[in-house]
Amino acid sequence: MTEMPTGDSVTAALRALAAEEPSHGVSDTVRRRLVNEVRRVRRARRRSLLTIWLMTAGLVVATALPIWHLAEMNRQGSWSATSQVPVQSDGEIVTAFFPLPYSTVPMSSGRLVRLPVAEGALLAFGLEQVQGRSGLVIAEVLVGDDGLARAVRFVRPIRFDSRKESQ
Repeated sequence: MTEMPTGDSVTAALRALAAEEPSHGVSDTVRRRLVNEVRRVRRARRRSLLTIWLMTAGLVVATALPIWHLAEMNRQGSWSATSQVPVQSDGEIVTAFFPLPYSTVPMSSGRLVRLPVAEGALLAFGLEQVQGRSGLVIAEVLVGDDGLARAVRFVRPIRFDSRKESQ
């Protein structure tokens, strides 16, 4: 039976082998191939890291832009119901226009359509209900030439008595 060498004997054998062949090394061809392979692996690793960084930056921008856009719209008050101050026109009190879901779709022309709606619609836009006899209010809807409603405002006729008081 062959005896297994111990750790000290293996180390001694390797040192003896290294002492016998000090001049032998790797050939120039093998050395160049190894160096080129190491450089190729390093370039591939750098490319993959750059790709990951670019994809991460793209995702950050794609996420931040819509959030920034919503914040800007809210800051400008285009969606805020509290910024809609009633304006008095000829015999009517009208609110400013409230944007609807298709308000960002471009349109070349449009028209205003008046229709009665339930007073509960005012609550959906953050306005207070004014108790009327019929429970209806007049809404003016801006409709584009494609049939999509872009914005709505509410109209309330001024009663004869209140016109007298304002004069």
